[in-house]
Amino acid sequence: MIHMRLEGKIPAKIATHPLCQNHFMKTKLLLGLALGVCAATLHLHAQPDVESTRNVLDQWVQTKQITSKEKSDWRLEQSILADTLKLLSSELQRLDTSLEELKSSATAADEDRSQLTAKKEAIAEASAVVEGSINELHMRRLRAGLFQGIEAIKR
Repeated sequence: MIHMRLEGKIPAKIATHPLCQNHFMKTKLLLGLALGVCAATLHLHAQPDVESTRNVLDQWVQTKQITSKEKSDWRLEQSILADTLKLLSSELQRLDTSLEELKSSATAADEDRSQLTAKKEAIAEASAVVEGSINELHMRRLRAGLFQGIEAIKR
């Protein structure tokens, strides 16, 4: 069998020589044994390496997934924050405008209040004058009526 495999690769005279066949057999045996030992060693070392590589790849994939999810969440949060900022800015502007309107209306109300207070005081003064005049006229009438009553009695 070895003879058949060797025939195509080395000259027939050398391949059929008994020393060569023995030497080739030893070489093939040693080469096969060396390859077997290497394969077994590689297999023993490769098993944990494959497992650890698989674990590292799994962790890498998980990390990529988490990173991708966090980026997506952050983009969503940025959008929400931008919308909230816009909304709050417009609300602040509306409140500033309302405050200015209230201040101006408060100023107008203060002016109206001052004018009404002045009118009230003027009316109170006029009312006091009119009341004094009424009292005086009433007293005159009473006196006049009294004088007429006395004149009537005297007669």
